[in-house]
Amino acid sequence: MSDTPQTAPDNSGRIPPPAKPPETLGQAVAWLEGVPDIWGSAFAVWLSVATDEQSQRIAGYFREHYNELVMHGQIRHISGFTDWDGNRVAENGGDYQSGAFWATPVGWFVFALDRLDPALADRTVIGMVKHFQQHGANEWINAKECRLAGYLASAALPLAGIRDMMARRS
Repeated sequence: MSDTPQTAPDNSGRIPPPAKPPETLGQAVAWLEGVPDIWGSAFAVWLSVATDEQSQRIAGYFREHYNELVMHGQIRHISGFTDWDGNRVAENGGDYQSGAFWATPVGWFVFALDRLDPALADRTVIGMVKHFQQHGANEWINAKECRLAGYLASAALPLAGIRDMMARRS
């Protein structure tokens, strides 16, 4: 261990200024290395950092691509049955962050989707709850397996977005 004090690097002036507000999901929070970031887009809507128009477009994308994004009420990071490298994976296949489905972003996702399709948002929540009742809250799932049973973030994190969705409706 050195006696020389460590200092943080000077990053002043190195952070680029924000770009103009995005106009579509593809320009929103949403693309990482050419792959749409579903969680980031949903989170942006829930945080109210996306404009109303962006939020509507994101909700429309979620509705249009619902069958690619949702399994048993749980959400993929990315759409189109691709992994983070843009490679195709089996429908409802893939594992961990490259194709699995997670409960943690469900609250953000349904909060966004509810703007255009409340019934589909409700179906998502009900699907997640039914899956939890049968298999418990897991970190992630795919068509073949459920991983890391008892994952409390999956059980707890969706609640804030679901509560906010319900409050917005009343």
